[in-house]
Amino acid sequence: MKKVCSGFVLLTLALGISAGVFFPTEVVGFAQFGNLVQIRELNFIPDALTFPAGTISVLVVQNREDFITQHEVWSRELFEPGTLVSISGSGTIEYGYKTINRVLLDPGQEVVIWFYVEKDRIYNFHCNLNGHAMHAVINGS
Repeated sequence: MKKVCSGFVLLTLALGISAGVFFPTEVVGFAQFGNLVQIRELNFIPDALTFPAGTISVLVVQNREDFITQHEVWSRELFEPGTLVSISGSGTIEYGYKTINRVLLDPGQEVVIWFYVEKDRIYNFHCNLNGHAMHAVINGS
């Protein structure tokens, strides 16, 4: 059953992408369907989120530092092979072998992450650049 559902979700996402359903063109258009996290004063704000399981959800992370500090968004859970995820935005996406390694964000840049939220799954994301350590978590419920 899981394989059928997974195939159905992939097909639905593919059709939605081609029709423009899951990829609105304005931040205002999808902010009501997702969550916004801002990076300020070396923190993810907020640092704990809950997304409904079984949905395609949107996470927007914006670097809003007042000083020149580059940040990264990396997540073993969000970017691991097999996770249904799509990324866009003004940050620099760094790829590894068959996966996304991280997204680099200069001040004023943002990353938009669409992903399928699995039930009871915890998605951690981090920034460890420039000698600081930031952590945030998404709970799928």
